[in-house]
Amino acid sequence: MSATVRKTALRYLITFLLAALALDWPAACQIGDDFSGIRSDDFSSAELNPQIWKFIDPVGDAAYQLTGSHLKIFLPQGSDHDIWRTGNRAARLMQPVYDADFQVEAHFDMQLFKQYAMQGILVECDDDNFIRFEFNSTSMDLRIYAATFVDGEPRTRALVTIEQHNLGYMRIARSGDEWIQSYSCDRREWHDGATFTHPITVTAIGLYAANAGSFPTVTASIDYFFNQAMPIHPEDKVTAVPQKPARVAADAVSMSEICLGWTDNNDEEDCYLIERSSDGRSFIRIAGVSANTTEYIDKIENNPLGDYTYRVAASNVLGESDYSDPITATVTSTPVITFFYGDVQKFGHLGMPQRTVNVLGNISDADTLNHVTFTLNDAAAESLKIGADRMRLACAGDFNIEIEPQQLRPGENSLQVRAVTKEHAVATKTIRLLWCTMPSPPLCNYTIQWDTVTAIQNVAQVVDGKWKIANGQLQSAAVGFDRLVAIGDTTWRDYEIVVPVTLHNFYPRSGEGSSPGVGILARWKGHTGDDKPRLGHPYGILAWYRATSSDRDDYRLCMYANGDQLVAEDLSGRKLDLNRSYLFKLKAQTVDDKKTRYSLKVWPQVESEPNDWTLTATVAGPVAGSVVLLSHKSDAAFGDVKISAVQAAAVANNLDEAAKDDHIAPDFHPNPFNSMTRMTIRLTGPQMIRLRIFNVLGELLVVPFDSELAAGEHLLSWNGRDQHDRLAASGIYFYTLDAGSSRFAGRLVLVR
Repeated sequence: MSATVRKTALRYLITFLLAALALDWPAACQIGDDFSGIRSDDFSSAELNPQIWKFIDPVGDAAYQLTGSHLKIFLPQGSDHDIWRTGNRAARLMQPVYDADFQVEAHFDMQLFKQYAMQGILVECDDDNFIRFEFNSTSMDLRIYAATFVDGEPRTRALVTIEQHNLGYMRIARSGDEWIQSYSCDRREWHDGATFTHPITVTAIGLYAANAGSFPTVTASIDYFFNQAMPIHPEDKVTAVPQKPARVAADAVSMSEICLGWTDNNDEEDCYLIERSSDGRSFIRIAGVSANTTEYIDKIENNPLGDYTYRVAASNVLGESDYSDPITATVTSTPVITFFYGDVQKFGHLGMPQRTVNVLGNISDADTLNHVTFTLNDAAAESLKIGADRMRLACAGDFNIEIEPQQLRPGENSLQVRAVTKEHAVATKTIRLLWCTMPSPPLCNYTIQWDTVTAIQNVAQVVDGKWKIANGQLQSAAVGFDRLVAIGDTTWRDYEIVVPVTLHNFYPRSGEGSSPGVGILARWKGHTGDDKPRLGHPYGILAWYRATSSDRDDYRLCMYANGDQLVAEDLSGRKLDLNRSYLFKLKAQTVDDKKTRYSLKVWPQVESEPNDWTLTATVAGPVAGSVVLLSHKSDAAFGDVKISAVQAAAVANNLDEAAKDDHIAPDFHPNPFNSMTRMTIRLTGPQMIRLRIFNVLGELLVVPFDSELAAGEHLLSWNGRDQHDRLAASGIYFYTLDAGSSRFAGRLVLVR
């Protein structure tokens, strides 16, 4: 053993002995044949026990949380928490142990699905000598993995693709220098992950979250960590076997898949057990899924047709519930047509949040289709475009039927979609559209509490994509281009909206268009153009958090005016953390018949509202329109929505300030430019004016103007040169214009 290893082992042993004295461990260090001193934890407390665990965060930007039943470890997007030759940068909880044989078990119940996300168990001698056992993922597969590290040099011991059942139990057993890693999907049937021989002096053991590649955000969720010689029973202090799941439903969603769903109103379960029968009598267990989900997709192998019967039970450490009543679904030889928001859909009852009605859905097995049509009432059949087109139709088989209100009859309407395969098989499905010609609702105080909403269309109109309500939040069920939900009415003028937004991840390559972003659209009236579905998108303002370049981590708060023109941008370098909730507050106030003043502020939900607005802009555009929640190529969730009218007096009190800003609103022409770009400002009184140009790194390039100007009209310009009068290279540049106490920001494109 090297001197470094001996010193590290001694350090851990001293730490362990001090902890043992504090906890009166001598009587508990040996349980049966276990001399390891490993402490079990079901994480049922509100706080971490510091006499057992130490949180280690080498990078300094990770976090952990105890929920009362789980430990969660959070890693932000883009931050390197890899475990490889550069060292162990994983965020982890470690406890000191004796160098003895042991068997431990951990339950990881958050499914990994992002490229190179990792969660696992770490067995350590020191920082350079350790063993990692983990579940990790690619964009397609879930894998069990093991690697040993000697003096920082890794050696892979196992890398096996396993079935993704949304939960994972892992056991690590040590006997001398022999190591066995095993895993299970239901804690009943165990499979080998790795078996190898490796000498190591063990001083600590713990749990970790890590990432690699493009360093995705990771949330590791650990239900428990048990020394098998002394597990905690009952885990999480449960007192009863869970109740059987209720309202089980099964529906074929393709020619080879059945979606199983259920509900559960108690908190005693650890997981759900799913069984299937092909004859309605003899059942076999096909999966176990975590208590975090109430849905499972069963993929039928070899596409056999026929009936399949399912039942579901809930399970915890005390046992299994009764199985639910059986439910049957049928796999057929024709594609399955699904309408995302039900077979009866109501429109117009809340006013019109946009100029058209959208009926959204999907047709399975899109590669088998020859053509698709739809028929409204007694009209002629029309061709229906299906995705994926990387635009509004994000997934294969997606459709979006846009209907003009004048095409609908008051009351009940019939809409049928007809799909014909290349083999001439036909699938049809008809739904009812209820058109309510209600007067436009006045804007006063409008709120949406998602945990009380049974159907999204009862409170809003989904414009694009499949959305769901989960954990009291609205969330896009499939990442894609411009996932939109419209709220309110196109007649709404002056209002303020406040909504919590939680960012989970960004997916720059998931669709066409600009870089990913999440935020709010104001003064929305609907898509325009001749495309099907339409692609034009006029609006008043888009206030969001987005990347200004798809190749760099340059996310920032910004505002875009009608025509996708950048009118305000936060150049402070501030970043929003993933998996943390922020309140977005956007205000729209009319200045005159042509222009509107928009103000945005964003702050952490747990903190007090700041006094100052983050961004403001006064721009021309629509004078009325609804509100839209926007998730563009992003995984994000929106909390409860509050919209209130801005009173006329409040607008009047800001007219002078708005008018003053309106005179100064910068607008460079031409942009892009080659040798010179200019803007005109008109001042109502003397003002200190300062124009600065920055490169994409935020470095000051030049100050074209910095002086006081008198009242009147003035011309400011930039000749595309730096402070040393050298020609600047082609590229993107940013400017700030300070006028008195006001600041404006924007972007310039220089093309040589």
